[in-house]
Amino acid sequence: MTNPSDTAGILKSILHIGEITNREKEAGKLVEKLQKRLNNIAEQIKHKSKPRVFFQIGLEPVITVGKGTLINETIERAGGVNVAGLDTARYPRYSAEGIMQASPEIVLFAPMIHDKEFTAVKKFWQEFKGIPAVKNNKIYPVNTDLISRASPRIVDAIEKMALIFHPDIKKSIP
Repeated sequence: MTNPSDTAGILKSILHIGEITNREKEAGKLVEKLQKRLNNIAEQIKHKSKPRVFFQIGLEPVITVGKGTLINETIERAGGVNVAGLDTARYPRYSAEGIMQASPEIVLFAPMIHDKEFTAVKKFWQEFKGIPAVKNNKIYPVNTDLISRASPRIVDAIEKMALIFHPDIKKSIP
């Protein structure tokens, strides 16, 4: 069984599963394809500024992602800076003051089950008119399926986030 906690671990797991199932060649091709996409994004963002990003996973209380999480790494690989990326708690809680101090330029949140919850998240952020993400209407939902599981789809999440952070780059999926 594999339990990768980062992108490198996901790629290693694919190779390991390929080995176990006697499909090393297919696994190798998949890893090569995924690595090529990751390299393409890295190349396109290497000279770009890195926006401050707040990834919200809880509303009451407000919870985000910290150091050592797959989502933190995803934000970094996509060319952003997680405002809680240095926090030693993996899932820190944030107060209104903490949010104001972090002053995120982009807010991402895991989609909610009901439209009412989506509306509640949008309404919550409107209370922070002074932060750049709200001023510039840069509050985006992110598909939970792409980021909540350590799978090859994490590369899709990195690409989608990179396009949010840097809309002028080219999507690397052929």
